[in-house]
Amino acid sequence: VVYLTAVMLKSGQERSELSAYDDPVPMTSKRIVSADGLSATMPPEIIPETFYASCPPDDVARAMARLVPQATDPIKRTVSTTPERFGTVRRAYIECLQDRAIPIAMQRAMIAGQPCEKVFTIDTDHSPFYSAPDELAAHLLTLSAS
Repeated sequence: VVYLTAVMLKSGQERSELSAYDDPVPMTSKRIVSADGLSATMPPEIIPETFYASCPPDDVARAMARLVPQATDPIKRTVSTTPERFGTVRRAYIECLQDRAIPIAMQRAMIAGQPCEKVFTIDTDHSPFYSAPDELAAHLLTLSAS
């Protein structure tokens, strides 16, 4: 499993336990929750700076046009894994130093709590597939060779 500047919780943990690392306001408090509570979106005005701060404007526009509501249930759930199953899955993490959605301190706290076989660092935002695609591809190719 490759976590790309993503939430990676250990067994027994839930997303709210990481709110101390949100900077300065928890990301979950910025969401616009649907009337039925099943999904949420982010306010459009904060999306470019939060998720695509290093990306070219054309890529930001294309990305925003493809955004869809995100289910809220996974954010509220406590993770439950076992050493016998998930513990045997090889993990790698690609951290992004300028990520404003998942700050680097939070990424590193998750890596410390759920160690990975390999950790790569990219000096970019939350969306390296737009802002640093060649560097991201190089890291993924390194993983595929191991």
